[in-house]
Amino acid sequence: MSSGCTPESHRCEYWTGGDGYVRPACCTEHLKELLFFTHSLLQRHGIRHWLDFGALLGAARNGEFIPWDSDVDFGILRGDLERVRALKDEVERAGHRLDTSDPLVWRIQLSPANTQHADIFPWWQEDDILKMRWPGFADDTWAFPRRFLDDAQPVQLYGRPFPAPAPLAEFLTRYRYGRDYLTPLRPEELALRERIAPTVRRFLARRARETAGVRT
Repeated sequence: MSSGCTPESHRCEYWTGGDGYVRPACCTEHLKELLFFTHSLLQRHGIRHWLDFGALLGAARNGEFIPWDSDVDFGILRGDLERVRALKDEVERAGHRLDTSDPLVWRIQLSPANTQHADIFPWWQEDDILKMRWPGFADDTWAFPRRFLDDAQPVQLYGRPFPAPAPLAEFLTRYRYGRDYLTPLRPEELALRERIAPTVRRFLARRARETAGVRT
């Protein structure tokens, strides 16, 4: 079997597979398992969550994962992290592993041996803005208005509905991947982040000026 295709082997990942890498079908099944499990887990326990980043982009494009993506992305509110931690035993009973070692992103791994995973990104709120930190980027790189979650609408991924920011096209255009987000590209994720970051910074600067004007 290909690397990453059993719970006992290494994960499938684009970063080590080269520019021509396409995720093997067996690894897609593992990602789907993590997608369904993580969503069901958070939903059962009333923890607000939403699809984000590559998983959301794949849903918007054709209802499937991006062919070279190697993980699943969810967002939650930072105040719910301890509620997620409390689910560790439930995660392990399902044969998976909850990794809380990184304060910037927690992960539900396929197994203790195979680190194929669902990312759980914690977002905190300042006024009406949600923000997240990520290594190598300024604190204002990732942010978006809370209204996108207040008006959340489901998107279809592998024929099932998942919560997502809305309006989706505006969210993906202004706060994630730019106007051509529907066009499949193969640049590394970091390049996409660098491209959209100035747009987010301009939005935050404008909002700060507006807020300062209101308060004076």
